[in-house]
Amino acid sequence: MVRLSNTTSVLVIDDDELTRKALQKLLERRGYDLDIAQSGKEGIEKAVERHHNVALIDIMLPDMNGTDLLRQLKEIDPMMANIMVTGKATVDNAVEALNLGADAFIRKPFKPDELLVTVEDKAAKQIVTSEMTQEKISGFIQGMIKELVVELSSIERDKRSRNMKDLV
Repeated sequence: MVRLSNTTSVLVIDDDELTRKALQKLLERRGYDLDIAQSGKEGIEKAVERHHNVALIDIMLPDMNGTDLLRQLKEIDPMMANIMVTGKATVDNAVEALNLGADAFIRKPFKPDELLVTVEDKAAKQIVTSEMTQEKISGFIQGMIKELVVELSSIERDKRSRNMKDLV
């Protein structure tokens, strides 16, 4: 199992002050590194500033719809897990969010334990996916280096062969 630590970062985007404070208290107790935003615009700015493992996104924000924000966050950081949180859940907005790539959908008022389980699960999956991606990239680069070494050796061998023919 992936060990989550204070290096696991969560971006909370919610316009409701009580919800932000509750999430902050809950997640900080678990050792998460938090960034808090009260609007979509501020959430975008924080996502651009640095990588977050997970974003908790309110569907109804004062400056934009949460699903529009989700689209933008996916462009900024495709590896970040996105959890939609709303007090105004409808089947339509849940389906839309999930179709746009939301990793989970939580209704307010949420049960702290259920929210934590969801955040921990999505953060762990995001970390594993990120590590696997880094391993694939590293493997690809190592493979390319081996191919270049073989190619350079072949070129050197051909040069020596030509030089030998020139001597004869």
